[in-house]
Amino acid sequence: MPNVQLGQYYNIVDQTIKAFENLYASVKIAMEQIANPQYDTNDWYGALWDIQNTINQLQVMANVHKFERVSQDQMKAIFTSFDNGTPSGKTVVSIAHTITDFDTLRSLEVKYGIPWQTILDFNNISPSDIATGMAIDIPVQVNIMPNASTQIAVVGDQSGLNILGADLPDEIIDDGNGDLLVLDPLTSFQQAIDNLITTQKGELPYYEDYGVDLILPEQYPVEVQESMIQVRLNEALSAEPRIKQITILDVSKTGNTIQASLQVQPLVGEPINANL
Repeated sequence: MPNVQLGQYYNIVDQTIKAFENLYASVKIAMEQIANPQYDTNDWYGALWDIQNTINQLQVMANVHKFERVSQDQMKAIFTSFDNGTPSGKTVVSIAHTITDFDTLRSLEVKYGIPWQTILDFNNISPSDIATGMAIDIPVQVNIMPNASTQIAVVGDQSGLNILGADLPDEIIDDGNGDLLVLDPLTSFQQAIDNLITTQKGELPYYEDYGVDLILPEQYPVEVQESMIQVRLNEALSAEPRIKQITILDVSKTGNTIQASLQVQPLVGEPINANL
C-alpha cells in the first residue's frame, strides 16, 4: 500500500465517503431486486447498517477541525507540517489572490510581506505573465500552534477572563511574529455561541446532542412554534458551562425562516449579543 501524506487527508476522506455512499446505494438496489426476500439468507439490513456506520465515522473524520477548534485550512497546515517533518515549526500556507489593475509585484510584496521573486517562483511564472484577473497563490509561512495547550479553550481552571478560553480564529492569520492569531477570551466565547446556535442538533454524527433542534411540527400555530424555539434555545445554551444567564430578546418564524436575537451573560465579562 503506498504511503499517504497527512496533507491529503481531507481529499482521501471525501473520496472514501463517496465510495461508501455508492456502495450503500448498490447494496440497497440489490436488496430491493430480490424476488423473494423472505427466503433470502443474506443479512442485507446488517450490511447497510455497517456501511452507514462507516460513513458516519468518516463524516466525523472529515469534520475533525470543528472538534479541534481550528479551521480546515489550519488543520491542513498542521498536517502539511507533519508531512514535512516539522510539527512544531513553520509551514507554508497558500493564500489565493486575484490580480487587479492596481497590483504590482512590489505592492504584492508589501501587502503580504513575501519577496516578489518568491511569489513568482511559487507560482512558476515570470513578471511578464502577470495580468489583471489572473489567480495566483501567495506562500505565507505560519507557525503551527507551538503552544497548543494554551490556545485550546479550557473552562474551570483559569482566572479572570481566561476562564472563557482561547480559540483560534476561522482563518489563518499571522500575528506578525510568525504565529497563528488567537482570539481574545470574549471573542472566543462569542464564536462558540454563534457556532452552537447555528448548528442543527443531530447533524453531526456521534455528536447528536450538540446544537439546537429547530425542526418544528408545522401543524402547530406559529405562536406555539416560536415558544418552542425559545425553549430549545434555552436548553441548548444552558448546557454551555461558560454561560451565567440567557435572555431571549426576540423570536419570529415566517415560513421556513427563523430569526432570533438573544443576549448571553458569560461567567465573567460583559454580556454578548447573538443572532440566529
